[in-house]
Amino acid sequence: LAQPTSTQVVNSVNSSMETPLHVACMVNNAKGVQLLLENGADMNLPSQYAYPIHSAAKYNSNDCVKPIVKFDEQCVHVKDTKYGGTPLHWAKTRQTVELLLAAGADIEAGNNECETPLHIMIKRKRLQCVVCLLSHGADVNALGMENDTPLHMAVKVGDVNVVKALIVFGGDINAVNKKNETPRHLATVSKSRFRNQIIHALCLVGTTPCDPRKCNYQCNVPFKPSTYPLAAAEPGNELSKARGDVSVKLDDVAKIMAAGAHANVKYTKSGAGRNENDGQSIMKKKRKDDSALCLDGGGIRGLILIQVLLNLERVAKQPLVKLFDWIAGTGTGGILALGLLHGKSTPYLQQLYFRFKDEVFVGARPYPSEPFEKFLQQEFGADTIMTSIGYPRVLATGAVSDRIPPALHLFRNFSIPEDDKEPDENAKFPPLSKPKDQLVWRAARGTGATPTYFRALGRMLDGGLIANNPTMDLISFMHSFYKNAQPKAPPHDTCKKVGLVFSLGTGVPPEVPVTNIDVLRPTSVSDVAKIAFGAQALVEILVEQATSSKGAVVDRAASWCEMIDVFYRRMNPQIYSGVSFDEKDDQVLVNMLWECQVFIFERRHILKEVADRLT
Repeated sequence: LAQPTSTQVVNSVNSSMETPLHVACMVNNAKGVQLLLENGADMNLPSQYAYPIHSAAKYNSNDCVKPIVKFDEQCVHVKDTKYGGTPLHWAKTRQTVELLLAAGADIEAGNNECETPLHIMIKRKRLQCVVCLLSHGADVNALGMENDTPLHMAVKVGDVNVVKALIVFGGDINAVNKKNETPRHLATVSKSRFRNQIIHALCLVGTTPCDPRKCNYQCNVPFKPSTYPLAAAEPGNELSKARGDVSVKLDDVAKIMAAGAHANVKYTKSGAGRNENDGQSIMKKKRKDDSALCLDGGGIRGLILIQVLLNLERVAKQPLVKLFDWIAGTGTGGILALGLLHGKSTPYLQQLYFRFKDEVFVGARPYPSEPFEKFLQQEFGADTIMTSIGYPRVLATGAVSDRIPPALHLFRNFSIPEDDKEPDENAKFPPLSKPKDQLVWRAARGTGATPTYFRALGRMLDGGLIANNPTMDLISFMHSFYKNAQPKAPPHDTCKKVGLVFSLGTGVPPEVPVTNIDVLRPTSVSDVAKIAFGAQALVEILVEQATSSKGAVVDRAASWCEMIDVFYRRMNPQIYSGVSFDEKDDQVLVNMLWECQVFIFERRHILKEVADRLT
């Protein structure tokens, strides 16, 4: 084939109208594809109805996609001659979807039936592809045939996991199609064996009943869990039991919360860029008090923080940077705080975290630092310094671990008088970087340097070792700031009182019983095993307490705020299955976030209270 040859031979077809290029793509022969292209193979010859790029996408031949796209970058937009689908419609795996998107494929392209790639992935029940598209910005409420949204389609195919994923990403649970059908109505009349699970998934987050004047099915009355019983082993059963047989009624807050991820809040397409805060929150302008947001650590469970913040924005109808004067975070909370500071919207941060787990949690623990650092540099810039954006004031905790005990360090985007002091020549330890010299990505890397998951950043470890719940640390710092640094602040920023503290946790996991915590001198062979189990349990208890973000630390913060007359609220959703710091399974994460959304819906009055005070 490498010899001079006739283009006619290279483009000959078999009985299925497939050229050698089609066949090479079907068997993932990348070298063959390259050779054929170099010798005149025509990429624009369809088989019965598909082009070579479609064959590569269909057969997961990712090695073949690369040379084809390199040869003609416009091929990612070509549509097959039967269904009108682009290669993205034909993709079957997350890896292929990512490859095509990176090559410039249109994520909202419609086929002959106006269906986007998201609609097709839902039809095929490909959860990984659905989450991948959503995490790259696919429209969760895109309209297909008969104005069916992706959520309508997920209910029709009976995929409860995809239904939950769409809810989590802001799908409109009360959308109506051309037949005036809501997702709940379709679930009620469905014959799927997952019907009851889907009804629970929709109703526990607040879907509205149908109009009884227009609908005679059970979906025209308020939801009661006992009406749609779940088997003991079915997902959601434990959560439904915890709520009992209580009908869910909606109010204005619920309708706002269910209105979709982008309702009433304007975002850029990328979600990135500088924020437009003018140096004061809405609350500060009205009440002359500062407002503070505190974000716990917890790895990938930072998605829970984002879920709560998404809902707060929907209720308040304002972006977060206009709601808070101070944001403090530990670990994943610190990274989110820096993201919010640098203008990244909450929907963008949600998408970012789903991409983060696939790009950074690669291989075995401890994970290599390079992908983590590259990811942070791409998001924050390699040379951006902490003081490049001064408002809201952000604190990210770190643990300086070149000493015992470790010292708490606060990465800041603003200076204080102490920064102007010359370092002590006789100090035992070298000084830490000042905010004006601190790179943002390194601050994010430092606050996220969780032991056993990532290597330390020099002498810096995750601040969760000292302050996994940074509420008290923020309040203490604010008191010191008001006392020592505030006199040098601009006239409009002379507030000396915090008026509101909103603290968010990364989920309360189920309690695990411990049978033995005793460590003793062995007197028999059986004692050796007891000691081993007891020592392991004791270590787990010590680690849990050292990094605790609930219990006594929450009680202290609440009491302190009450004592100084500060409005304090905390939300830390209960999750009914253990989710690890580095969880990568989309189904596990989607279910966690759906449970979080149920928790938020039930406590929507808390968000309403907070939003009313902030606005």
